[in-house]
Amino acid sequence: MPGAQDLIQAGEWGCVPDVTLASHALSISAPSSGYRAPVNISGPRIQTQGDFSVLATLSDPARSGAFLTLVGALGTGSLYWIGLKQLAVGRDHGAIRVEYWTGSSPKSTSRAFTLPAGASGAINLEVARVGNNIALFVNGSQIGSFAEPGLFASGQAYFGFNVAPGNTLNVLALAAAKPAGSNVSLFVPDLQVATRSSASLRDSAPSGLLIGAAPDRELFLSSDYAQTLGREFNFLVPGNDLKFAQTEPAPHVFDFCRGDQMAAYARANGMKMRGHTLVWWKGVPDWLTSGNYSAPEAAGILHEHIDSVMGHFKGQLADWDVVNEALSDTAPYGLRPSYWLTQLGDNYVDMAFRWAHAADPQAKLFYNDYDGEGLGGKSDAIYNFVRGMLSRGIPIHGVGLQMHLDLDHPPSESTISANIARLGALGLEVHVSEMDVRLPVDSHGVASAADLASQAAIYKNAVSACVANSNCTAFLTWGVSDLYSWIPIRYPGFGAGFLFDRHFHPKPAYYSVSAALNSDSRRSR
Repeated sequence: MPGAQDLIQAGEWGCVPDVTLASHALSISAPSSGYRAPVNISGPRIQTQGDFSVLATLSDPARSGAFLTLVGALGTGSLYWIGLKQLAVGRDHGAIRVEYWTGSSPKSTSRAFTLPAGASGAINLEVARVGNNIALFVNGSQIGSFAEPGLFASGQAYFGFNVAPGNTLNVLALAAAKPAGSNVSLFVPDLQVATRSSASLRDSAPSGLLIGAAPDRELFLSSDYAQTLGREFNFLVPGNDLKFAQTEPAPHVFDFCRGDQMAAYARANGMKMRGHTLVWWKGVPDWLTSGNYSAPEAAGILHEHIDSVMGHFKGQLADWDVVNEALSDTAPYGLRPSYWLTQLGDNYVDMAFRWAHAADPQAKLFYNDYDGEGLGGKSDAIYNFVRGMLSRGIPIHGVGLQMHLDLDHPPSESTISANIARLGALGLEVHVSEMDVRLPVDSHGVASAADLASQAAIYKNAVSACVANSNCTAFLTWGVSDLYSWIPIRYPGFGAGFLFDRHFHPKPAYYSVSAALNSDSRRSR
């Protein structure tokens, strides 16, 4: 099956708890008092509209009970077996045992088949759906079959394992195959390639300007979402998956799974990716804030975090929001109270930028903040803040203007442009980094036509100001479709903030952005 020739290396098992990927093998160990039953729900899965087979080389388990599983439907209830449709096949007490659950009972149906002569040590196991039957093969010889009880009626099959207490299963090879003519494929959420259109935003943008959005990895399961993102944008930033608590959930323990998946999607669709964010007053994990660390210990933790995260993505991410929202919301706009300010003092921003530059000297480093888009007190504070950093020799390359707006007193095109220009005079790039324009919505999440027209004008002003300044090198929205939005959570009664509506149709704001991009003098294709 294309893409499924080596599902150990291509299976994204690093995102699956309890599975260890070592060299070219997977290892799953169960404690003495409980089962281990990991299922790879974020990686590749079979689209099961036809015959298929899964082939695995399984080690000889030290004790009974080590199974390859294919899951046609995940559990949907408070008890694991409710809704679960799962087939488990493996070696148990010198035989091949089959168990399956159909979602209606905690009791599985169990069958046993005799191992062929000479089947010792690691075995090559094949589980094949052939018409309405499941056929089993060991080392190339068929050992039995039984009627398929509707386990794959959902049209998909996840890969997983089930290991009995005290046992270890080593998976030495894993692949999937289909007979000629079978309408079966392998679906990998983050390797979907969008169908491109020359009329898209990414293809309308002038030279030197990236058009981006902030996706959520789990939404790649929606074809509409993945297609719209890859078709329209050539820049993405993970909204939450690279923040401190997500990437270092425990001391010295790092998790780059979701970031790696987004990077894979970006590569598959010819997109660049920026990092957000290394240091923030929010998103500090509980283990850190409750850890009673001394100032030198806290500095060491932050230094290690920046080294580890940037080191992992070195060469893959073009830009990083190193520090996010460090300044207060009101005059005199000093440093906002935070764990980092308390522990490390006023110098923590400079420290973070120096450490970030040392970790990846090629990455462009940004300070990112809100309410400083046009001219005014907060934008003056941001300007003076980064100018001071430059005077101290701090390696900073740009400023992110978040631009979370509503219909009340949005900044004008001229003030946005003037702000971008003065940052450019310092030698800094600017990204419009998180734009949305929230609107009042009805109970169905729908805004009025008049408000949508006003929103379109606000978007046009922001894009026009960006394209008028060559140092504005990226324009990003903090989401893709109104169907999936942070806005109603933070602002009840509001929503409809993005360029695409709840059905992934372009809104008036989309067309105003497209027009602003196409009218720019920088455009040279």
